[in-house]
Formats: sequence, C-alpha cells, structure tokens
Amino acid sequence: MEELKPTKKSPLATLTNAELAIEKIMVMAKVRLRHLERHRTTCPDTQELLRRIEPIDNWLVKRMESYIEANPAYWWFSHIKGAGRELMSKVIGEIEGFGRYYDVGDPEIPPYVKREPEEYITLDENGNEVVKTGIWVEGIERLTTPSKLRAYAGMAPGRKPKKGAKLTYNARLKMLMYRLGDSFMRAEGSFYAFYNGYKNYLENRVTNKEGKKIMPTPKTRYCPQCDKEVLAKRAKYCPDCGGQLSQKTEPPGVIYKGHVHQLAKHRMEQLFLDLLGHVWRKSLGLPVREPYPVEKQGHSRIIRPEDMMDKSCGKKDCPICHGKPLIPKIR
Repeated sequence: MEELKPTKKSPLATLTNAELAIEKIMVMAKVRLRHLERHRTTCPDTQELLRRIEPIDNWLVKRMESYIEANPAYWWFSHIKGAGRELMSKVIGEIEGFGRYYDVGDPEIPPYVKREPEEYITLDENGNEVVKTGIWVEGIERLTTPSKLRAYAGMAPGRKPKKGAKLTYNARLKMLMYRLGDSFMRAEGSFYAFYNGYKNYLENRVTNKEGKKIMPTPKTRYCPQCDKEVLAKRAKYCPDCGGQLSQKTEPPGVIYKGHVHQLAKHRMEQLFLDLLGHVWRKSLGLPVREPYPVEKQGHSRIIRPEDMMDKSCGKKDCPICHGKPLIPKIR
C-alpha cells in the first residue's frame, strides 16, 4: 500500500471550522444545564455530551495554537496586547479558509500566483464527486486590497444581513473581530489607546460640528403593538403580545453613547484588520497598496504596523523585542 505524504497546506482553516462548530454545541449544552438548574433538575445526557466534547475542543485549540507561529504576520501580532493565540488562530483560520481553486486560465487568478495546476475533488449539482484540475489561490492572495478584506469580514458599508438573501460576508469572521475588539479593550494596549483617541474625536465632531447632543443609551425597547416600553434590555419580542420590538431609535439631534462607542470600536477593529492584511501580504512578498487616505486623498500621516506593537512576545531571541516590553509610538 502506497504511503500517504502529509499535505503542505495548513489545516488551520479546517481546525477553526471544527472548533467553532463544537464551541456552539458546548454553549448550547451549558445554557441548557443552567436553565435546568434553575428548576432544580438536570439532564445526564447533556452532562455526558459536555464531558465528551470538551476534551476534543481543548485538543483543537492546542493544535490551532501550534500552527499560528507559522503565519507570516506572527512577528507583528504576537507583540500586540489582546491578540491572544487562540483568538488569532481562529481569525487567521477564517481568512485562510477563503482560499479556493480556480480553473486554469481564469481571469480572477491574481497575476502574482505562479503555481502549477493540480487535481482536486469537488461536488457537482447532484452532490457527486468530480475530479477537476485547477490552480489553488490562498485566501490572503484573493484579498488583494484592504477594502476587500474588510468586505469579507463584514466590516465594509452595507455589509448587513438581508432577509431571504445570501450573506455577502463571513459572519464568523465578523463575530471573531468583535471578540478581538473586546479583547483589545480589556488588555488596554495600543489599540485601546487608539479607541480612546478616536472616540474623543467622534464626540468633538458630533457636538461641535454636527451640533448633536450625546445622551446615555436607554435601557428599554418599545412595543408598537402594545404602545409601551419593555424593560428587558436584550429582548427582541414583546412578552405580552409576542410582537417584534423596535430598535432604540435616536431622536433628531441626539446620538447615544453606545452608538459612539460602537463607531470607535468598529474603527479600531478595521485598523487592526487593515494592518494585519498589510503585514501578511508584505511578509509573503505580495503587492501591497498605501492606505486610501494617502493614495487618494493626499494625507501624509498614517499609522504603521510597528506603531501598534506594545508587548514582548516572550522570546529572548526575538529580533524585535528581545524578550522585553515595547513602548508603542501611538498614545
């Protein structure tokens, strides 16, 4: 029997896909057990499911973290507070999962991809396996500009779910970027400093230039059918009539603090994604573009990846930090 050779392609995308699926099952099981605990009962099968699936999740996380150092951008994000190995392995895995095969001669293949065609297996319309020949293009190679990476992560204008329509972005990557933003804020590193600076800028612009008033975000929602407010902060449906509650609509001339917070946090996440794509592509020798404000609007001051590095990676032989904390340039 012919011995199979290990693949050269990173399995990070596959591992990420499996871990996020298992994470969803674990959350479902834990929520069910907590709900049953309120009623002073339990479910042995749910407990057994959780007991069996947790070791698999732990193994997946460890394997994912073992591959993260091979990423060309690791030298950069390993020096950023809040960019943990587990979370970053999932973000990288989702971007790597964007890779695909193209037919030979397809105009969508970037000109810098010089790989030889190879056979791969796909499914036809009836679900049958078909062997085809194509050229593999990595996910980061397909995302040729920062705007395309933002769009893929659901962080570009208009990238919202629409009823009855297929999503135009990666919902899981968008969720992971939201988690990453929360991690930056807890770590209070250079990206958190950027968040605070951008939030102050937004508050000044809103109050001084736009003439709006910043108010605390209300805790209630409104039911148009019952014509009353609902106190449950996270409720989507009215507990009385079952109708859908309206979102917290801002009155004219008013912007809520939560809105300003989300705008600043979203911009912080966009900045990290832009810099990650830039470092990743540049480390692979792929063509990179200057930021849009510099290339199209004539700006001269931009934030470079090195400006946001603020911690030691823990390795004494590191040519960047030598095992010592860094002092970020942007504060």
